[in-house]
Amino acid sequence: MACTRSRLVAMVTGVCLGLGVLTLGPAIPTAHAQMRMMMGGARGMGGGGPINSADIAQYAKILALDETQTTTVSDLHAAYQADYEKAQKAMNDGFERLRAEFEDTRDPSIFQKESPAIIEKFQTRTQDLEKTFLTDMKSLLTPEQSTRWASVERANRRNRSLPGGMLSGESMDLVKVLSAMDVQTPPEGVTQALERYETELDAAIQERDTQRTDLGKQMQDLGRGGGGFMNMDIDKMQKLFGEMRKSGIKVRDINDRFATVIQNALPEDQRARFGERVRSEKFPNIFRESHAVRCLKAAAEFNDLSSETKQQIADMLTRYEREAQPLNDRWARLTAEAEKDGGGDDMMQGWMRMARGGGDDDGDKSELAETRRNRRKLDTDTLEKLKALLNEDQIDRLPRRESAFQGFGGGRR
Repeated sequence: MACTRSRLVAMVTGVCLGLGVLTLGPAIPTAHAQMRMMMGGARGMGGGGPINSADIAQYAKILALDETQTTTVSDLHAAYQADYEKAQKAMNDGFERLRAEFEDTRDPSIFQKESPAIIEKFQTRTQDLEKTFLTDMKSLLTPEQSTRWASVERANRRNRSLPGGMLSGESMDLVKVLSAMDVQTPPEGVTQALERYETELDAAIQERDTQRTDLGKQMQDLGRGGGGFMNMDIDKMQKLFGEMRKSGIKVRDINDRFATVIQNALPEDQRARFGERVRSEKFPNIFRESHAVRCLKAAAEFNDLSSETKQQIADMLTRYEREAQPLNDRWARLTAEAEKDGGGDDMMQGWMRMARGGGDDDGDKSELAETRRNRRKLDTDTLEKLKALLNEDQIDRLPRRESAFQGFGGGRR
């Protein structure tokens, strides 16, 4: 039992140490692999990282920047990125120093004592960098372009904050979903709906993030009492995580409501495609292309297979897609039902199972868990059948599986 608690506390401590970043500013950079692994389950309290080139392209489109402005913004962004990377390196170096000290002393209190200062310094610096970059960008605008700046600010808040969704659909950005469809001339009803959506969502995001900032501070306080994190009240921590999930209900519901409004306002021939994109964005872990499908498609392109083997692989892919569809549909439906009131995957209970050495669904007899297991079994069985058709060299050429920590406890858009 002591070992189980120690493993659980190690996971939770990683989250708590990062809450200053996770609730108040950009998430700890993915380059810091160890911290990312510990905080993988806390996606939903994090930000969207630094402003990137895709964000710049989005803002330039909103503002209709001319060529000279675009070049200047690009130069400003390059300087911003360089400074951000320096701040990132300083933080990573700080955690590396703590890790080395821990290996020498085996005293976990060094993280509790020194991590907040490292995180706060990184936060303050990167927030200042973002503020300066946006101010410099705004100074380049014409009076007419300046009237659109509020839209850029809303987009930037979506980009920084929406990746932290803990509920299915909470991290979805319908502006980007529609943009990806490349609708040349959106109907007036769609344009009006998007304007209302941006305004309502922006208010909900700010309200949610304020709540999560407060909850994050409460989590940190749990480890500041006698005994530190090792003696924290796990039940209270679990309750706070539950409140964090529920704080995202309004954001999730706004996305759901406007997805329906926008879909109904689109031309009939575009509605189904929009609905499919929304579904994929809402449940990416369910509807994204599975590792089994990637392997089947890759194998189908091998030029050293017989025509008979190629046909077997094609048949295997058809069968997989046919069998996966009802499982995926059920998985999505049951997930939505479980999360209706902010429930769903219990992060702390999941960590308890992992701390005991069990799998993510170990001991869970619910229909939702059973459906997930059936989908995983379909994936595993399909891969085994595929590999049985291939030689060792061909198997070695199949796509590599994504890290198990990618999407752990999150991935909900």
